Amino acid sequence: MRNWIGLAFLIAAAVPATAGLVPLSDSAQKLVLLGFEVASPGSSWFAETSFPRETRDGSSSGAFRMRLYQAPGMNTPVLSMLGLGKTSTAVIDIAGAVVPIASNDPKAIAALLMAYMKKGAETEAADNAHHTYLKSEFSETTVNGAVCVRWDAVSEDRGVAGHEGQAYTLALHRLMCSDPEFPAYTARVDYSLRLEPGEKRFNPDAVGLAVVNSIAFRKLGYRARLIPVGPQPLALADANGTVWVAYGGKDGRIVPIDPKSNVTGKPIPVGENPRNIVAAGPTLWVSLRGGKALVEIDAVRRAVLRTVPLPSGPGALASGFGALWVTLTEKHAVLRFDPVSGSMIEIANVGQSPFALTCTSEAVFVTDYASDKVYRIDPVANTVTGSQRGGESASFIIADGTWLWVNSQSDEPAVLRLDPARPGTDPVPYKGIDYRPRGLAAWQGKIWVANGAGASVSPLDPNRPDAPVVFEVVGEQPWSLLAAQGSLWVSLPALDAIVRMEPD
Repeated sequence: MRNWIGLAFLIAAAVPATAGLVPLSDSAQKLVLLGFEVASPGSSWFAETSFPRETRDGSSSGAFRMRLYQAPGMNTPVLSMLGLGKTSTAVIDIAGAVVPIASNDPKAIAALLMAYMKKGAETEAADNAHHTYLKSEFSETTVNGAVCVRWDAVSEDRGVAGHEGQAYTLALHRLMCSDPEFPAYTARVDYSLRLEPGEKRFNPDAVGLAVVNSIAFRKLGYRARLIPVGPQPLALADANGTVWVAYGGKDGRIVPIDPKSNVTGKPIPVGENPRNIVAAGPTLWVSLRGGKALVEIDAVRRAVLRTVPLPSGPGALASGFGALWVTLTEKHAVLRFDPVSGSMIEIANVGQSPFALTCTSEAVFVTDYASDKVYRIDPVANTVTGSQRGGESASFIIADGTWLWVNSQSDEPAVLRLDPARPGTDPVPYKGIDYRPRGLAAWQGKIWVANGAGASVSPLDPNRPDAPVVFEVVGEQPWSLLAAQGSLWVSLPALDAIVRMEPD
């Protein structure tokens, strides 16, 4: 079972978005996270708002969290919490997760949460050899309509830094919840109180448990469903009313997802390292990076029709002008393949490292990963007819009917808007997104980008480059996006799953 991974996005509506430790005012005692909100009790609370290796969307290794400390005054050192003594501490840790909860049945949710909770407790017990557990109890409960499990534990801790061998008392109260209306999102609240030897003042109900018992989920404006598929899902396509996912390494497969039920069908083996997948009518084509081939699949009968060997390992794949277009990065070329006649034409001079491509009604556009150029291919003459400035290390490109959109993975990451009709103009940058922007899709009047360094996707207003960027959490390290069947589909290789976002 996968270990619990914190992946909920903290919206700093109640907490100033500054690094380090900040005090919470009496009027700012509610922490609003994606899908749920938690109230902090009392006054004189401090919030830790940044963590090591944090990326722009606020996540650290995929985790989004808030840690609260209570102290009697703003000038009191953090380690003198609650006025209990020099080394007694009280901490509340609030986080959230996107986890593989495919059901909205309360019993199924409770069973899965209990398994996560017990697994986490076992791991912590094994990792903390200096702890002797005096109490460890698990139970099921509900909080404000959410299905929850809780862990209450008391241990004797003889490993406090600088006080090794002294028996500190550590009380832990952990609650993990998921609302059946938001089954992909899980909230976890930890309240821990460590008391130095001889300290007797212990009243958790007045402080930490008030937070533990205050979880309330709220409407998001859309629903997010996590659909487990297989290892390392990367590419997505829509064919015959079904969403298809390519995943796997040497044992590569594609799998259909029924958009009515969100249920996956029988996987179809395709070959080594499926890299991209594209629909051409009722037919699907998959590029095999390791197998140096294209695989044709009948999306209706769900069967492999043929495998077409290629002169080099294929990269990106697109369909247009009665052909398939494939980047051959190692050969510095783009291949035009006619699926009817089987003919192949290699088009040279497409930069040093042709990578991503897309088709408009007039031309084929290709990014060069090694430079900041986007090349234009005439589909009639099968030649490169020009180039224009694009993004650095651009690995994704889409067309929305008016503009081209390209990711730029520079030190100042951005999504660039290009005018294909005016190749001499500079691209318009959309900044403020996370590092390593990846997949792009046009959905609900916005251009969505996957923030690959973090755990979110961001909607960009096509007409407002300077509009504030919003981070919508979907799961750790999102890769590619697909707008289909009224939803936005996001591949999550780190979770072996797909997230489906649809209007609520």
